[in-house]
Amino acid sequence: MYKEILIALWMFELEIIKQNPGQSVSDYAQKFKMLMQRVDITGGFGQHYIISKFVRELSPHLMTMIVGHSPQTLDAAITKAKEIETGFTIAQPI
Repeated sequence: MYKEILIALWMFELEIIKQNPGQSVSDYAQKFKMLMQRVDITGGFGQHYIISKFVRELSPHLMTMIVGHSPQTLDAAITKAKEIETGFTIAQPI
């Protein structure tokens, strides 16, 4: 019963997870992947759902740019989001 409660809690966290203002892509991706590993034990969610969920909950300016790249894996989506985030960081005035 304890395991079922934990899984339900993790599922809820997965449903509400998003990249918060000021949160890095790395931090968001780490938490997202941890939750996915905990709730998708059998791998039944499928890559399309996982990628879509991750991308939808990125900050809006990142999300719109990632969608155009059509990443085929979660790792590809994370890598592209980090690259774009780095570009935004470099472009920020000092």
